Amino acid sequence: MFSLEELEGTLANFAAAWKTLPAGTDIKVDAIRYGRERTEIEGQAPKTDDIQLLRDALAKNGFAVKLGDVQQIPGGGMRFTLNLAEGGR
Repeated sequence: MFSLEELEGTLANFAAAWKTLPAGTDIKVDAIRYGRERTEIEGQAPKTDDIQLLRDALAKNGFAVKLGDVQQIPGGGMRFTLNLAEGGR
């Protein structure tokens, strides 16, 4: 079981990272799966550079970030998964 404060902290750090992305970065988050040990983000981006921008922003806001699966979407763009642990866990 996790506390509401832990969830709020994770979402606050995610939001802080999101706000630092350059204007025009076109990333869509499809799902956030929160867990005490790990949080997973699934989303879409037009190119891998945008995924890297998000990854770097999250790393600067308290997360240890591992890039998971990245797949080309038919018709353009990329589907990605990022695995997050807070405080380098």
